[in-house]
Amino acid sequence: MHSAGYQNAGVFGASAMVVSMLIFSIGLRKFIPKLRQHQTKEPLSVRQVFRQTIDVFKGHSARMASAAGVMYYVGNGTYVALWVYIYSYFWEFSNQEIAIIVTPMAFAALILPSVLLRLTRRREKKNVAIIGLSAALAVNVIPITLCLHGFFPENGSDTLLWTMVVMGFLETNLFLIFDISWRSMISDLTERTQLETGRRNEGVIMASITFITKCADGVGTLVAGVLPSVIAFPTETSVGDVPQEIIIDLGLIYGPMVFVIYAGAIFAIGRYRISRTRHQEMLDRLSKR
Repeated sequence: MHSAGYQNAGVFGASAMVVSMLIFSIGLRKFIPKLRQHQTKEPLSVRQVFRQTIDVFKGHSARMASAAGVMYYVGNGTYVALWVYIYSYFWEFSNQEIAIIVTPMAFAALILPSVLLRLTRRREKKNVAIIGLSAALAVNVIPITLCLHGFFPENGSDTLLWTMVVMGFLETNLFLIFDISWRSMISDLTERTQLETGRRNEGVIMASITFITKCADGVGTLVAGVLPSVIAFPTETSVGDVPQEIIIDLGLIYGPMVFVIYAGAIFAIGRYRISRTRHQEMLDRLSKR
């Protein structure tokens, strides 16, 4: 793995993000005049901002949704940082094979609208989130577990490559199902906050959640950065030259760790209390004010 490759990937990723943000920002600009306008008589002090943030997270559902987000993004940070180790060293895929695996993952979201429409039709948001993350966890961990026990296609085989192409496509969709459902649950907190405080506080809620999840993502990346040192993973070593016992240790640590982190997110999201019926009741009460 060469630093030049990471530099090229960074430039491409940054450019793609800038272009995407510009497209969506310009496209949504026409809706700004139609948004609800909140008037304030005087600017908020720093103390008031903290007070409003505390008010938002007084609710049980807000705390559980936040905890789920923290665990999920710690897991994401760990997963993303170790992804290159798992695919390059554990599965021993070449750069060309990794490109084949990644390509369907990049287009996975194209089927999401129809999938989410079916999943959410008669289910609570938290149940959809649990289904998505549980299935993603299974797709992520089970292949490694089977491989460690000798019940998976051999490294270097076409069967393994195409199996992981399918797994990667499914995994991406399942993670997105959780992420979209979770963010929708966060949005529902605005009505609860408005009923209790008279303020919707969308900005406070989204800014707080974004800050928390960014920190959690960083923690996950930090954890992933420490793990190679824990198992004495050799640096600047070509694929195939890493001792087999180190590869086994990588799988043994990665699998259980990711399982525990994502299981924590599933447990927390299961304790979220704003159901579809409860949310409709809040909307009805707000409409009568």
